[in-house]
Amino acid sequence: MSNILYIHGFKSNSNSSTFRNLREIFPEQAWFSADFDLTDIKGTEEKIKALIKEYKINILVASSLGAFYALLNSENHPCIVINPCMRPSIEIPKLDSSVKEETLKKWANLEKGHEEYVSFGALAVNMNEMRCNAFGIFGNHDELFSYKELFEKIYGAESAELKKTFLVEGGHHSLSKDVLKKYFSKAFEYFKLNQEYFSLAKDLFPPMDQKEEEEYFASKGSSRKEFYEKLEAYKEKAKKYQQD
Repeated sequence: MSNILYIHGFKSNSNSSTFRNLREIFPEQAWFSADFDLTDIKGTEEKIKALIKEYKINILVASSLGAFYALLNSENHPCIVINPCMRPSIEIPKLDSSVKEETLKKWANLEKGHEEYVSFGALAVNMNEMRCNAFGIFGNHDELFSYKELFEKIYGAESAELKKTFLVEGGHHSLSKDVLKKYFSKAFEYFKLNQEYFSLAKDLFPPMDQKEEEEYFASKGSSRKEFYEKLEAYKEKAKKYQQD
């Protein structure tokens, strides 16, 4: 079971249909939500961090503008985002012309800073983790916007050869229960496999010959044979994931 925080979209709330549907479809997970004023940037960021700490959140799930804020936390938390609004400084004024210019400028600075940090920041110690931690679901008939290409440019389309961005045929800005069930099941499996991959990968570097490997695994109370059996089992699960 994971503790999951849902962050709603612009002018939505903690009891949105997406949140209710996810809680109904996946009752085995512990779901938490809250109301956010997403135009209050500092307040939103502080509230997310406080909720993560209070409820020991493992995964962030977010829609639209809420996904923008979730991705800012992807360095330390897996994020499943639905039709993320990755350019709020451009998109939100189209929906509400009363949003303050100061807020738009702050969003623009966050957009630029975060994208550069993840994509190009040589000092980003957890840069790969941030990319791996972002799983995107996009409706191909989103009536508001689509940032699938930008999402893939920044976070990648796959991790450890596992696909992690999906375009939903017939999907709109809000997704149906059937679509949520299919792709969130996929997302939960992705994060499970991704964790398994990196657990195995740390024992593959630096490269060693067979004798060195045997000595290395013996020092860990394991065996080379056991490790490669786990690796083959992972490959089978990954293959099934890609085919489903």
